[in-house]
Amino acid sequence: MKNYLVGAILALTWCAAAQADSVPDARDIIRLETCFDTFNNAQLGTCVEIEIDRCWYATGRANISSGQCMSEAFRQADSLLNSYYQRLVPAVRLAAGQLVGSAYELTGNPLRESQRAWLAVRDTTCNLSVVYAATGPGRESHIEGCKARLTMQRIGDLDTELGRFLDSSN
Repeated sequence: MKNYLVGAILALTWCAAAQADSVPDARDIIRLETCFDTFNNAQLGTCVEIEIDRCWYATGRANISSGQCMSEAFRQADSLLNSYYQRLVPAVRLAAGQLVGSAYELTGNPLRESQRAWLAVRDTTCNLSVVYAATGPGRESHIEGCKARLTMQRIGDLDTELGRFLDSSN
């Protein structure tokens, strides 16, 4: 009987390990960069939700997978926003240089000020959303999912408002 139990435990352990190895990793599933090919600027947040859902189903809809999917979505969205912002800064700086000496000359750094204010709004909005929606386990992953969605929306907003400077600086 003891050998039977040991064999059953080993078999279950092997099956669990094999199943864990066959579950795709969130990094291999979520591809937020493709959102720009398929969705317009106003729909980028929707694309994040679709990618998180696609990841969640591909990883077996486990709670831990849901958190990994949301974390990966935020990591990618944050990276895409940083890349876009780094391209935008010199283009906006060039445009601001053309305003020197005119009635529209800029003081300070409106893009940086806007970005800092937006970060505060994003973070407080995502924290607020989970106060009512996710009081149980998974709170942090819900915050990351919210941040991913709002971060992609921010890229769309920046592109709508300032993207023309990128086009003219090339």
